[in-house]
Amino acid sequence: ANALRVIQQAEDLNIKDPRLYVALMGTKQSILYLAPGHFKEAKVLFDSLVEKDLNIREMALVYQSAMDYYDGDIALSYLKKGLLLSDEFSDLIIKGKILNNMGFEHLRCGNYQQARQYFDDSVAILKEHQPHELGFPYSNIAVLHMILGEWEQALDNIVEALFWNKSEYASL
Repeated sequence: ANALRVIQQAEDLNIKDPRLYVALMGTKQSILYLAPGHFKEAKVLFDSLVEKDLNIREMALVYQSAMDYYDGDIALSYLKKGLLLSDEFSDLIIKGKILNNMGFEHLRCGNYQQARQYFDDSVAILKEHQPHELGFPYSNIAVLHMILGEWEQALDNIVEALFWNKSEYASL
């Protein structure tokens, strides 16, 4: 509630710069998504942002959350837009996170081989640029192994995810 109050104060400033506006609204959308009872409001905000189809770096973060509101081809189309923006603006960290989300969406759709490739690509990028975020793709790889009945590999990936999730300083 406090974060939403601060965002409302920022909104009241009537921000004209599209990059700042999208960054603010993207943050608001994320907070609303996580706040109980605000999913519909978050989705409306997500939809209004992607409808603008702005070619700015901040939109990659918005597209990154597409799988929270959509699934299948629709989610993947938004994630691909985010991936293109992350490439265009050379944002490897966002690219690594989007690749993980694309892998997760393929996992949900039963495309296990594609999912694994996206997870591996995500790990390769995040390991180099933001290793404390590796808990997400390793957890997803563990789920993939569980689905395939590969319990030992699943456990290995759970342990790896836990290791990276425990400390953002682990890589140091």
